[in-house]
Amino acid sequence: MKKVFPISLILMCLLMLTGCFHEHEFSNADCLNPKTCIQCGEVEGNPLGHKWLNATCKTPKTCSSCGATEGTVLQHTWSKATCTSPQICSACKATEGDALGHTWVNATCTAAKTCSVCNTTEGNPLEHTWNSATCTSPKTCSVCKTTEGSPTGHMWKNATCTSPKTCSVCKATEGSPIAHTWKNATCTSPKTCSVCKATEGSPIAHTWKNATCTSPKTCSVCKATEGSPIAHTWKNATCTSPKTCSVCGTTQGEPAAHSISKGFCTICGYTSLTLGDVLSDPIQDQDTIKKISYDWGETYRAKNFASFYNSANGLFIAWAATNLSEKDIKYITYRLEFFNSVGDPAYDMYTNKSYATYRLTGPLESGESFFLRACIAYSRSCTYVAITDVTIEFMDGTKISGKYNQIADPKNDNPGIDEMCIFKHIS
Repeated sequence: MKKVFPISLILMCLLMLTGCFHEHEFSNADCLNPKTCIQCGEVEGNPLGHKWLNATCKTPKTCSSCGATEGTVLQHTWSKATCTSPQICSACKATEGDALGHTWVNATCTAAKTCSVCNTTEGNPLEHTWNSATCTSPKTCSVCKTTEGSPTGHMWKNATCTSPKTCSVCKATEGSPIAHTWKNATCTSPKTCSVCKATEGSPIAHTWKNATCTSPKTCSVCKATEGSPIAHTWKNATCTSPKTCSVCGTTQGEPAAHSISKGFCTICGYTSLTLGDVLSDPIQDQDTIKKISYDWGETYRAKNFASFYNSANGLFIAWAATNLSEKDIKYITYRLEFFNSVGDPAYDMYTNKSYATYRLTGPLESGESFFLRACIAYSRSCTYVAITDVTIEFMDGTKISGKYNQIADPKNDNPGIDEMCIFKHIS
């Protein structure tokens, strides 16, 4: 170390002694050389250094001062071609190929014709293509589906027997069909729905009623007819009816005349006689009554009326009358009614009835009289007895009925023949 310092000092002294004593004329420094005196070559300062320009697609890295280069040319940095531009180098703007051209999307209702790549437009938007509103959708553009307004709503047609409630516009349905309203089958029509006229099955057969004298063969259900009426079946006129159809009862003309014998028609039994013409009023003459009684005898009286006692409040009647007709009487049926002192019904204490009906058995020849004495009831409240209704049947089967209207006042509890009940006519 001691040797180095003296040497350095010596060198500096030598340099000062040998220095140039003229005025330097320096050339400009450049990228590689400092500022240099063109006479003595003495330099001053440092080289400027390169001013590099970045390498491009066409030139390598280049000094803008001296043109020195370094490295190699860069590759192009291509941007993609567009609709209107070819492929372009983003560094040098060089181009390659052609522009792609627009990829057009057709115009819509709300947008013009538009490039789907660059969004360039051309022309104007289209107008909407409206579909009319429906029952469930508003007015709608068929292209873009834009809507306007409201749905129209369904136009319902009522349900039928075969279809549910149905919209007449869009045919939408709601609910179910209604049931058929059937009308029963007739002779000429099958079972038919009165609403929709649908049919089921077949007509029923006619229910024929035979033809009559006034009507042809007729269906009792629908009144349809077939053929013609039949002829009357006449029965000859009788005493009581005119000429008569035995089938339908239609009559023609007048009844035939009666064939009267002994007061009665021999054909129909008609009589104009009254009860008074056939049966006399009660016989009042005591001698006549005794005679009738004696002629018939006690045996007859005992046989037909076995008891005559009144110890149990027995009520007796005695009745005598004559057959005034020209015929023999078979039966005389008569009704007896019992009354108290004020004219109200009096009742039998055993039967609880205010009347009794009896039959007198004949034969009673024409002009013959009869005598009847009998106990008819048990009642202390009865003050008189009335024979009201009488029916007479003759031996030939003819009959006559009427009101006899006779009353009898009991004389005592056990009238004898001389003290019998005497009948009086009811006014």
